[in-house]
Amino acid sequence: MDTHGCEVLLFCSDQHTASVSGFMGDPIVRTPNLDRLAREGVVFDNAYTSCPLCAPARASLMTGRIPSKMEMFNNACDYRSSEITFAHLTALAGYDSVLIGRMHFNGMDFHHGFTRRVGQDITGSYWGYSAQIRPDLGDFARGMNQKGCLELIGSGDTPIREYDRKVVADALGYLSRDYERPQMVVVGTYGPHFPYVADAERMEHYRDALRKAYREERASFPVETLNRKIQYADAGDVIELRAAYYALVEEMDEQLGQIYTAFQRYLERNRRRGIFVYLSDHGDQIGYKQLYGKQTFFERSAKIPLVFAGCGLTPGRIHESVSILDLAPTLCRLTGAPDFPDADGSSLLPLLQGVRQPGRYAVSEFYDVLDQQCCVGRMIHQNGKKLICYEETTEHDMLFDTDRDPDELENLAGSSPELCHHLRELLMGSGVAPDRQQAMWACLDRHRLLTQLGKQHPEWNPFTYTASQAVRKADRACKRPKRS
Repeated sequence: MDTHGCEVLLFCSDQHTASVSGFMGDPIVRTPNLDRLAREGVVFDNAYTSCPLCAPARASLMTGRIPSKMEMFNNACDYRSSEITFAHLTALAGYDSVLIGRMHFNGMDFHHGFTRRVGQDITGSYWGYSAQIRPDLGDFARGMNQKGCLELIGSGDTPIREYDRKVVADALGYLSRDYERPQMVVVGTYGPHFPYVADAERMEHYRDALRKAYREERASFPVETLNRKIQYADAGDVIELRAAYYALVEEMDEQLGQIYTAFQRYLERNRRRGIFVYLSDHGDQIGYKQLYGKQTFFERSAKIPLVFAGCGLTPGRIHESVSILDLAPTLCRLTGAPDFPDADGSSLLPLLQGVRQPGRYAVSEFYDVLDQQCCVGRMIHQNGKKLICYEETTEHDMLFDTDRDPDELENLAGSSPELCHHLRELLMGSGVAPDRQQAMWACLDRHRLLTQLGKQHPEWNPFTYTASQAVRKADRACKRPKRS
């Protein structure tokens, strides 16, 4: 595979659970463009996020580094401008590094190495500009965070859908022009992130099939931080929100198809070669195990879709465990950019070239606050086995065979102590395990002050998209589910 001189377009959605894709085996969802991309390219069947939360995961995407090493503990955090990103390195290699749309940067660095930025982000680009204080988001603000995601379910237009249409239009406009320098383009959308509100016609298509597939669950977990995340909704509301989520995935797939076609036309017009990459930052539980959104290490939250296509790649599927941490080193290798000085991830180029790496593993972390106490969760996945641990004890371990038990119904920790020990040893040596709780508290204290300042100065958000008046009020079909 010769990638010398290849241009790259990376399409990054937000909160797309890998299993809700036709190419990953979902029999209900309509994703013809992703399925085509998967047929023509290389699919990573076991790709995982470094943190099941937007900003930390995207920091890893940009830098190849474990989030907590950069003091990226939650969505309020930012990382230093001196952190090297793939945008810096590909620019050094002579590329235009271009961001179109979303990447969830916080603070005063709105570029992090991108030489050009087109459009804005939908989340606040400066500290303190959260959804709860933004009048432009209207009724939809309460449905854009995990705690309030069940308060708005139904059909209608939303600021998220409007924003993604704008991002796609900006991307199509950019790709319609020609450029002297080779291009490294990142297109970031917000769908299928909640609120669970989507196109009525698409939702109607999914209701019956999702109703037939629905099974009631009653969840209980060995750790309180997970039990606190359980939310209660009746069967009708769960089916409705899943119909909305599937409709949002279908809409995102349609947008991806438009971008992919425009990128191919751009390459053909300029007689250039390119690689198209699709991934998401994390997934969404959409009610499975009575959990919604992210912030867990279960498959629907932590596993991400990842597909490469183009530039002489041989189509196929790769079973090895890989990570969002691996994207930045891979993009540098594909473009001939300098290597990262201190990345935790490693290039996927050998796997893309057909070299097997059965010992590979993926790690993930999440720093949670429970009753004013820090609760650290960590995960490792290798050869189809996943270990989830909280704190430093073994009594709360959860071990799953994700190949045979993708719904993670059987905890094998008690019957496989040697495998648990092996995976824990790998985890402890991976760089994800050192205790950074003190750094987390210091980081949160700093950001409380910055948040207060940001609330006083909303004008310091030059890269924050402002939703139009037309989509600020929830459609009448939206509802607040009854709680049991």
